[in-house]
Amino acid sequence: MRLAVAALLVAGCSTNAPASNDASIDASDASDANDAQIPSDAQETGAGEAGCNVGSATLVGSIRGISFAPKDAISSTSFEPIIVITDSMGLCASQSNFVASSNVLLFNFNAPSSISVGVQSLGNGVGVSFANYDNACNSPIADVGAEGEVTITSVDACGVDGTFNINFVSASHITGSFHAPSCVELPSDGGAQCEPQ
Repeated sequence: MRLAVAALLVAGCSTNAPASNDASIDASDASDANDAQIPSDAQETGAGEAGCNVGSATLVGSIRGISFAPKDAISSTSFEPIIVITDSMGLCASQSNFVASSNVLLFNFNAPSSISVGVQSLGNGVGVSFANYDNACNSPIADVGAEGEVTITSVDACGVDGTFNINFVSASHITGSFHAPSCVELPSDGGAQCEPQ
């Protein structure tokens, strides 16, 4: 299964009722974001720079009944602007390969090569999608953000910091924060594969 940044490939989810075990979530239904960018030096040094390579996040609430403790977060503009939060480790080093039996929260910013400082509403600059991968890399549980906000508090050579308050199509609600180091090692096509256990 591949994770294309613009369309998170998951099983059993779309913005409507699931039709099969494989469907896609389009998290790019947002309008253009503002003009602030991750500086170009972040793309050169990225997660390899000392002090910049530890991603972290908090998450309060659950998505479709699933609560998870984030262990890693990254930001990237190598394909399009994203922030990824997951409960697996080593996301950047593995070139964004997700592992089986993990949860992935994807923030997809709809602006070429930029993540803006400030508040961005879902549907107006950012989209959010969630996938719960089982031990065979299928994703029978997934969801997309319906409304809410992502607040970017800082963007620098080390990455992106911010908070979120999201309501999902399923009526799930989460809040949290992130420190997402810039990851320059993502594949240029924005894709990655889930690795079965």
